[in-house]
Amino acid sequence: MSEFSYLSTPRTTPYVYKTVVDAFNETCTSYPDKEILIYWGIDGNRESLTYHQLQTETTTFARYLVSKGIKKGDKIALFGPNTLEWVVAELAIIMAGGVVVHVTLSITDVRDLWEIFSTAECKAFLIDPGKGEKYLDIIFQLIALFRRRRPSRDYKDIDSSDPTLVFLRKSEHLPSY
Repeated sequence: MSEFSYLSTPRTTPYVYKTVVDAFNETCTSYPDKEILIYWGIDGNRESLTYHQLQTETTTFARYLVSKGIKKGDKIALFGPNTLEWVVAELAIIMAGGVVVHVTLSITDVRDLWEIFSTAECKAFLIDPGKGEKYLDIIFQLIALFRRRRPSRDYKDIDSSDPTLVFLRKSEHLPSY
């Protein structure tokens, strides 16, 4: 056993533990106007968030999740492209006490999404539909699975009061959410 290992030379001072949320909030207080996230779109569009903006958005979204019944330890599926909204959603889930279940974009069949959601016993599915129509077919198929119907882009009875399916951005193709 090495004399430099933890077992042979334990710490003399205890670790100071912080949750991810505590560390994040501390940093937000220290650097409120500093950019924390910068996103460059394929089209050259630049978006960014400061620590304060990220903290405000995640706190608001976390409160929304809690108001919809999300409790500590609930698993929440998260699906979408690499965007600022995705980061906000991930932090909000953590702030609400939930556990993030990442769903990969390499999914080619909505049944795979449904299997992950149901096997992990997720309480909600957060989806970033992106800025175009790239994920719409999968989204409409997923909505159909939630509703146990045939996929269609004409859902008149679906609205934002459904706590199990939340979109991270407005979409002209999903006006009722």
